[in-house]
Amino acid sequence: MFRYLLLLSFVLVVLPTPALTFELEGLIEPSEMVEVSSQIPGVIDQVLVERGDLVEKGQVVARLKSAVEEAAIALAQARVEFGERKVERNELL
Repeated sequence: MFRYLLLLSFVLVVLPTPALTFELEGLIEPSEMVEVSSQIPGVIDQVLVERGDLVEKGQVVARLKSAVEEAAIALAQARVEFGERKVERNELL
């Protein structure tokens, strides 16, 4: 038969007025962990939530830097406009 010895030590402090705050040390572990990912790779520009915030499915939690994508869109738009002008010019000839 095994016997376990449990050694406890504590200090009782009596204060004249009730304490309003306590400092306690401990480790808090999450009840659930989720993986957050993006459909495209990139560098995070903004984080829109704080640690511990409740979020809903589909909620935007971060924005990626989009300078490269914006430049690609501007280039594509410029090519479309150039093509349209070229078609107009060819129709006049």
